[in-house]
Amino acid sequence: MPLPPLQAGSCCRYSAGEREAPGAEAPPSARPGAHPPSSAAAPSAGGLDPTTPVHGESFSDSGDGSRVPLLRTKSVQLGDLDSALLAEVKDVLIPHERVVTHSDQVIGKGHFGVVYHGEYTDETQTRVHCAVKSLSRITELQEVEAFLREGLLMRGLHHPNVLALIGITLPPEGLPRVLLPYMRHGDLLRFVRSPQRNPTVKDLISFGLQVARGMEYLAEQKFVHRDLAARNCMLDESFTVKVADFGLARGVLDKEYYSVQQHRHARLPVKWMALESLQTYRFTSKSDVWSFGVLLWELLTRGAPPYPHVDAFDLTHFLAQGRRLPQPEYCPDSLYAVMLRCWAADPAARPTFGTLAREVEQVAAALGGDHYVQMSAAYVNLGLDAPKDATVPPEQSLPPAVPRSPGRPRPLSEPPRPT
Repeated sequence: MPLPPLQAGSCCRYSAGEREAPGAEAPPSARPGAHPPSSAAAPSAGGLDPTTPVHGESFSDSGDGSRVPLLRTKSVQLGDLDSALLAEVKDVLIPHERVVTHSDQVIGKGHFGVVYHGEYTDETQTRVHCAVKSLSRITELQEVEAFLREGLLMRGLHHPNVLALIGITLPPEGLPRVLLPYMRHGDLLRFVRSPQRNPTVKDLISFGLQVARGMEYLAEQKFVHRDLAARNCMLDESFTVKVADFGLARGVLDKEYYSVQQHRHARLPVKWMALESLQTYRFTSKSDVWSFGVLLWELLTRGAPPYPHVDAFDLTHFLAQGRRLPQPEYCPDSLYAVMLRCWAADPAARPTFGTLAREVEQVAAALGGDHYVQMSAAYVNLGLDAPKDATVPPEQSLPPAVPRSPGRPRPLSEPPRPT
């Protein structure tokens, strides 16, 4: 059965961002997430386009084909910032003359901001493609400072599976912009959903392994992600997964995010949230582990939405009854057992990300011939006619393994076959 049509957008937020405190609570200022980013248009062979807007107002499609300015606020000068924040920004400041923002190449956009494809000139005078993350519709200096602090949190992160900060630029007009590495293949959710891609089961599990390694590093750095999902992981040109965030550049899909009474300005990714987070709105590394289990499920279903027949406001009761997502058809029993451990009701019973990285690696190594099992992009875990509670309790015995297809699909590293 084909996947149901994609909704108007998907959601996202990543704070590589919150230093872990015991029972860290979602702040009221948590910003909405939004649409999965579209692949940015390929840069022209000639590099920078002399007609590309550089420092002026940013634009967004208005829906009727016209473009409307996003940044209509006064400029933010260095002297406007908090002195301690100013010192940190100066350490990563990139002169605006070295940055070109392609305002006609939008990677992602939402209510509070937009992410453009851009280029900057590094210290060796080499032009480097990047993603330029900017604010819009936010005029309070405190909100601008919060945006900069979120970017600065990525400054000290150095891991092959975590997106790093390139720098911050302050245009003479408009608001500050954060520069991040350009991810050629976009976000992981869009990638695995694409009918043009032929990932194998082993490819999908490898993506999950890379996420586990990135999250192991973040947990060691005492960071809590709070919105780990396939939409919040990016793929570079070599298919390396980066735990990432374009949170300020996303809209909100209500079926995946909802506001709670205590935090009316917060939008929470309920179907990726741990049971205790739904009950208390508090997040820890152990709640990130729960979200990682849902991410694995997303990968092995090639992007099926979790709990499609459960209303977001009913999910707490649903999970408290012991119900969990069912085993995807092509998911090895050993990997589903890992998922179920991630979804243990008691946070202390969940594995650490270090343990998860080792266990997922063992699952991938044991696959052998399963590397050549092809999963159609049309595969979906639950049909539209499934009952509302079509999930399995964790204590239920696992279904028998599904026979594997002998056909060898095209590996990710090979070009598409001619049609």
